[in-house]
Amino acid sequence: MEETQLEPNAQAGPSSMPSSEVTSTSIELNPDGTPKLSKSAMKKAAKRARAESEKLVRRAAEKERRKANAAKRRADMQAGLLSKEEMEEIQKRQEEKRLRKRIRSKGGNVVKDDEATWKGGIVVDCGFDELMNGQEIVSMTNQLYFVHALNRMSSRPFRHCAFTGINGRMKERLDTKLNGEYAKFTRLEWRGEDVNDMRHAPARSEEEWTAFTNSKRVGRKTVTGGRGPIDLAETPLRNPFDGQEYVYLSADADYELETLKENETYIIGGIVDRNRYKNLCQDNATKMGVKTARLPIGKYLADLPTRKVLTVNQVFEILLKYNELGSWQAAMEAVMPQRKYQIGGKRALRKLEERQKAGPEVGDKAAEESVDENEENDDGEDERVPEAVAGMQPHSGDESDSDDGGQDVGIDEEAMANEG
Repeated sequence: MEETQLEPNAQAGPSSMPSSEVTSTSIELNPDGTPKLSKSAMKKAAKRARAESEKLVRRAAEKERRKANAAKRRADMQAGLLSKEEMEEIQKRQEEKRLRKRIRSKGGNVVKDDEATWKGGIVVDCGFDELMNGQEIVSMTNQLYFVHALNRMSSRPFRHCAFTGINGRMKERLDTKLNGEYAKFTRLEWRGEDVNDMRHAPARSEEEWTAFTNSKRVGRKTVTGGRGPIDLAETPLRNPFDGQEYVYLSADADYELETLKENETYIIGGIVDRNRYKNLCQDNATKMGVKTARLPIGKYLADLPTRKVLTVNQVFEILLKYNELGSWQAAMEAVMPQRKYQIGGKRALRKLEERQKAGPEVGDKAAEESVDENEENDDGEDERVPEAVAGMQPHSGDESDSDDGGQDVGIDEEAMANEG
């Protein structure tokens, strides 16, 4: 059976109908003048309202669970019950926490000198707004914030990153829910234009680079003093990676990336789709006329018991870690969440903790159940909170994105972390 795929610019629903048909359709109104909702729409609205009212309760419960886990770890440390590997992991997390505090106190990047940065560039192609549902838009915007936070904290950051195709619902959420804070992010620019338009734009002059950097320091405020919608066309479109070769990362590429080069700019497909759209990145690259490559995911993550689901920020972090460590193996082991090595993923790890608390008899029964857990329970969402949004979100982003955190990367069909 032939699979039908939406074109990237296709719009589903009434917007794809001729304008004459849309305007001629009568809309039934309530007595107060508001549009009358169908039963299906009312059910969806009620479901959203329930989810919103329960969100704070769920977050409070999650906070208490994490406190209890932290208390247990401290008790185990004092009793000497933790293994050497567990102790090293805790020490690593504590050092990362101290590093984040130092960065916050200084208000800048770990690496100040641009000469110490990686000269190659990164582009996240976000021109897929119409191909994602609301939950996936939430997840995607959170992942973009992670990318900024990771680059800022890296000991070998990319000198410059660009997010292109920022329009529609994604732009609206960045301006409203996330308060437009993204305008002041350093070593990063946000563009409404397509990545191909940016690729063919003239190079940015030294004077324009200086003005661009200064605008990040000042930030952008509205006349009233509060943040409003950011005009991404405020600065002229320029190619910040002039002279570099663009490489689109795609699971369907024939060439497997062996190393990163400072004269190349790597494009990551900015979409959360659970592999609904096949060959999307490959097709985009073909239209643009740029070469493609895939990360060696299948080579180094072949033994994972769970699905190979990585988010955009995890793909970006693998590239960062490769620059820092000089090894794909070390980079992927450093980035992959520990739950990926547990059959059943995140839910199985929680059951393991409950089993240890419940005692041997209850634990044995729970162990049998966890073996049969479907791998679909592992959603691939990164649970850390990017420093940039830590003050805006009590937890790991909106609860509604918990099932749409990444793209499915199967060993046979997908060898790259970010399926386009």
